[in-house]
Amino acid sequence: MKSKILKYSFFLLVFFLTVSCNDYQKLLRSEDVAEKYKAAEEYYENEEWRKAANLFEQITPKYRGRPQAERVTFFYANSLLNTKNYVLAAFKFEEFVKAYPMSQKAEEAAFLGAFCYYKQSPTFTLTQEKTDEAIEKLQQFINYYPYSEKLSEA
Repeated sequence: MKSKILKYSFFLLVFFLTVSCNDYQKLLRSEDVAEKYKAAEEYYENEEWRKAANLFEQITPKYRGRPQAERVTFFYANSLLNTKNYVLAAFKFEEFVKAYPMSQKAEEAAFLGAFCYYKQSPTFTLTQEKTDEAIEKLQQFINYYPYSEKLSEA
């Protein structure tokens, strides 16, 4: 009896996983930007970073020049950071700071961009080019935001 229940539970779980994957795949192929935006924010809030990053990547060009562009750009960069795509995340955070220097998130974006450079630093036995870049970016953050709460981390 228990094995039957376990067997049916397993098939039910596989079915729901398949259906949820199909919904996401359909969303990726969809042309409905508003639906993608809503889903991307839901994935972001649920910390499903890879799905959020993929959707934000698709909708970022569509929101350029619109009020949501700032939010989309920051969320996209942060999703990349959380998927450990430090190279692209650093670039997107720098892009955010240049595009929205007066944003409330500019300081955080500058710090996270520098943090991405830090995460790219290899061990001390390898070339220290990325480490030097990280130090430079962190110093730029310190110089630009001398009263930041994140100063001790930098």
